[in-house]
Amino acid sequence: MTIKAFIFTAIIYFLIACAAQNSTLKKMDTDQQASVITQADVLLKQGKYVKARQILNAFMEKYPASPYADDAAYRLAYMKTIADSANPFFDYAEAGKDFRLFCKQFPQSAYLSACNNWQKILNLYFESNKQIKRFKTQLERQKKTIDRLTAENDELRRTLTDLEKALER
Repeated sequence: MTIKAFIFTAIIYFLIACAAQNSTLKKMDTDQQASVITQADVLLKQGKYVKARQILNAFMEKYPASPYADDAAYRLAYMKTIADSANPFFDYAEAGKDFRLFCKQFPQSAYLSACNNWQKILNLYFESNKQIKRFKTQLERQKKTIDRLTAENDELRRTLTDLEKALER
């Protein structure tokens, strides 16, 4: 074996060893990534929304291509649907935007169905609120009409009473 062949073979073995070691590191890294998601879940259940959001945002910055990126993105959007006075991120409009973005970014995610359902629920919520506002406006108009008709009725009764008195004389 020539020196060139020996060096070439050594480099190939070195690269193979590095690749094997790198895949082990990625596996460890993936396990750590999963534990970050679990940690965020625990924080959300405890009502520690600010800390959970910090962890999830940092995760998304550090591992945007992670197999757990959709887990983090879903939780960030879901967090905005939690109506809790301790949750400073509660915002249905922003949640809807995040769920729409999620569907575009992660079309193969296991959370896609949940995101679509959340979008439907939030759309129903906003449509219901629009209807409630329209009904309130109609109700106010009807109250004004009733008040106007009541005043006219009172005026007609007074007029009728005055006419009855005039006829009695």
